[in-house]
Amino acid sequence: MERKRKIGVFAIISPFLVYYAVSLVVEVIVSIFIMVPQMQKSSTLNVEETASYVMNVFMSHLTLITSAVALFVIPFFWLMYKKDSTYKKALGIVEEEKAPIWKYAVIIGLAIVSCIGMNNLIVLGNVAAYSGAYEEIATALYKENFWTQIIGLGILVPIAEEFMFRGIIYRRLSFITRKSKAMVLSALMFGLYHGNLVQAIYGFVLGYLAVYIYEKYGSLKASILFHSVINLTSVIGTECGLYTWIFGNVLRVGIVTVLCGAVASSFFVVMQKQFKKDIETEG
Repeated sequence: MERKRKIGVFAIISPFLVYYAVSLVVEVIVSIFIMVPQMQKSSTLNVEETASYVMNVFMSHLTLITSAVALFVIPFFWLMYKKDSTYKKALGIVEEEKAPIWKYAVIIGLAIVSCIGMNNLIVLGNVAAYSGAYEEIATALYKENFWTQIIGLGILVPIAEEFMFRGIIYRRLSFITRKSKAMVLSALMFGLYHGNLVQAIYGFVLGYLAVYIYEKYGSLKASILFHSVINLTSVIGTECGLYTWIFGNVLRVGIVTVLCGAVASSFFVVMQKQFKKDIETEG
């Protein structure tokens, strides 16, 4: 009863409010720095052409802007996360026992095959055809400098989003409802947050895996690692032409997808056995 009185709707939506407030400020500041050198080029354009030009410049630096937002929002989320940890202790909730570092290796393998497998399923299902916004965003994100993608999409964005969705939103939901329900709700919110059909499906599935890993390992570091490896797989795979090679042949897409599913299942079983042994040893 104590939990339900102290955790309300505002506590669940407040991370979104913080994110969008910081996002607005950072986007304005970064956009000014990006646009000032471009002003002379757009001075001869009419209003409609200028608006289109500004939007194109903005989209061409979408990864840089998204990374800057993540960098500046992380301290706010860290403070919220620490405050919630203090709240948990005040309620007498014992912190989850953290898994040893050697068990994290399986997360890397699971993240790689899950990323490739989900991308393939989306292509096979032709889901992207129903979301023009996804094509535009995906093209913009991978247009930026490679190392900006690595640092921004591969490190900063996963840290910010894991603090937000697993460290804050999921934990707060788990204070007021069953963990199984909180896991589904947080994954659904993570999917919808991305704003288009493709990323909503992708985000829901991988968001659920991330919260499962967070719960299993008892540490936000585990879900951050999972999320980071997923993003790095997408960035490096795109840069190296991996997806172009896979999608070049329908049969190849099918074979790789089946292999990814089989390997992901194997990693999942290994993960389960790792923790099952600990329980048996304790017993």
